[in-house]
Amino acid sequence: MPKYNRILFYLTIISILWITNDSILKIYYPGWITGKISDIIGILLTPLIITGLISLFFKKQNLKIIFWSSFLLSNFIFLFINLSQSNNNSFYKLIGSNETMNLADKSDLLFLPFSIFTIYIFKHAKPFFKISIFRKFILLLFPTLALINTSYPRGRSDIQSILLLLSSANDLIIQLDPKEIQLTDNLYNFRFQFLGMNNESSPRSSEIQNQSSECPSPPNSPIELGNTENTYIESGKFQNYKIEISKSKNFESIEKTADCYNTDCSIDLQGLNSGHYFWKVRIRYLYRNACELKYENINVMQEIHYFTR
Repeated sequence: MPKYNRILFYLTIISILWITNDSILKIYYPGWITGKISDIIGILLTPLIITGLISLFFKKQNLKIIFWSSFLLSNFIFLFINLSQSNNNSFYKLIGSNETMNLADKSDLLFLPFSIFTIYIFKHAKPFFKISIFRKFILLLFPTLALINTSYPRGRSDIQSILLLLSSANDLIIQLDPKEIQLTDNLYNFRFQFLGMNNESSPRSSEIQNQSSECPSPPNSPIELGNTENTYIESGKFQNYKIEISKSKNFESIEKTADCYNTDCSIDLQGLNSGHYFWKVRIRYLYRNACELKYENINVMQEIHYFTR
């Protein structure tokens, strides 16, 4: 395999791993390993990606200056945002990010020495920074998309979002508790987390306007649509969350429902027989369709967990 094709292959594989880790594994398997995979790849690749991007516009003889500037800047930012949460907040505010879940983690700094390998890689990859702009663009495409994607905490990006450089195209609910445990008390506190498509921590809500003079005022009573598989409401008023509990993972029958107004919700489980129970969260909206107001319990992308009684 020619050298150019070989490095393109390796960069593509690493970038796909980086995107998969941040967009999927961090969501369904949050923890130390998935968190540090992203840090290590970021430490190794970020200075090289920045060097490659800047070298598209500057003379080849300035390559060393570009690399060392990129290297020092990347490591300084990594150090700065992880030293304290106030530093972290200040940095993302400075770059105009609406991220609200970036966390400073001093344990990340233990991996900063890995940046030495970046210097080693650069010394052996110098010829590839001097190739034609088109070929360099192909090399940098996936790593750059992966670098953009990693800025979304807990991986709120999908393929459409990454390719279009957008935030996540779907809302997501992460179920925190109960998760595969035995519940003996009748009253239990269910906990979940809402991650909106634009980093919201709560569902979108907007005023419902009557845009047609032909519609009745006041409008007719809202129509109850019940549960649907829709994942997006363009405009509507958020009402509450609905937790559904079922003995079936496909939720063919519902044993219990509960209305929740926060992502912590106490539910009385009295009356549930022994056995496995699966649970999921829906979002309840009131919205206008033509001249009619409608209630809808919308399914949100999530992993289904169970508990045992």
